Amino acid sequence: MKTSYPAHQDVVQRYAAVYSALTQNWSMWWDQTNMQYAAITAVNSNQNPESVAEGIKENAAQIKTRSGWFGELNSEIRYIIAAMLYQHGDSPDAYMDELERVRAMFRQYKIRRGSMYEIVAITILRLCGKHDGVIRPISETQLDRFQEIYSEMSKNQWWLTSVDDFPACSIMTLQPGVPSEIAAQSEAIYQALVANGYWKGNALQSVANMLFLVQDHPANIAGRFYEIAQTFKAKRVRIWQGEYDEVAVLAFSNDPAESIVDRVLEIQKELITLKPRIYKHIAFNLACSLAFIESAQSRQTATVTSAKAMMDLNAIIAAQQAAIMASTVAASVAASTAASSG
Repeated sequence: MKTSYPAHQDVVQRYAAVYSALTQNWSMWWDQTNMQYAAITAVNSNQNPESVAEGIKENAAQIKTRSGWFGELNSEIRYIIAAMLYQHGDSPDAYMDELERVRAMFRQYKIRRGSMYEIVAITILRLCGKHDGVIRPISETQLDRFQEIYSEMSKNQWWLTSVDDFPACSIMTLQPGVPSEIAAQSEAIYQALVANGYWKGNALQSVANMLFLVQDHPANIAGRFYEIAQTFKAKRVRIWQGEYDEVAVLAFSNDPAESIVDRVLEIQKELITLKPRIYKHIAFNLACSLAFIESAQSRQTATVTSAKAMMDLNAIIAAQQAAIMASTVAASVAASTAASSG
């Protein structure tokens, strides 16, 4: 019998219920990381956990069928995409049709191939570009704007800007403003963060692109980021480059830094107790997202949540690519060792 899913239910309880439903009968040999992020993508659904899980799994199955054995969405990342489609009321077939159409348009526009980052960028354009709740085809105007924003970003940081910035370009494409001014604001935030002592690189650029959505003076934005990071440090939680995006999403909250950080650490403790096990570093990431969902008050909540989902996808893509690279290197070393000893 399906349980009810009250709208007033605590966010962490909602997450736990959706995660439990998604991972029911989940093998201990499978990587549950994607399910952990899929659950948070769908946590705002007003359906009961069983219905949410069923909808996500049905979407994932259809995506896998359309993707084929060797398609990029044959991997378990499809569960996060499936959760996003479920949350936005999109159908897998319509989504896959649009994905194929727009990827062909990317080639016509001579936009470099971006593999999974390209897929995430198109997904953001489709789902976050709705008008009056209606999903419409991605237009040539949007692709012109996407291409121009990417070009402007490249002018500012040509050595950093790459396909991993495609999703951020999609988010920016959907915001008002002149592309050159959008890129300039993001660059100003990046430099303000550097001035506060943060390491230059892709992680900081991704955060600057996300913090563009705050719509404030770059120094104020960087100051808010620094305040939250320092509050974590005071509580003996080090913020490394891999956690920059977590601090960024918390910077959207209007709550005092002390209360935000305390809430994150409280949620993290709760998440670590869930089954299947959620590792501490992932629990921290998810806790930041849940704390943000609890406290977010601005009209940009949906956009920022999509930006966070995009960054989480990017992190998983990067982790999977690193794992593939590591296994390839290990296999190469093993083959060389075998050859030399033969």
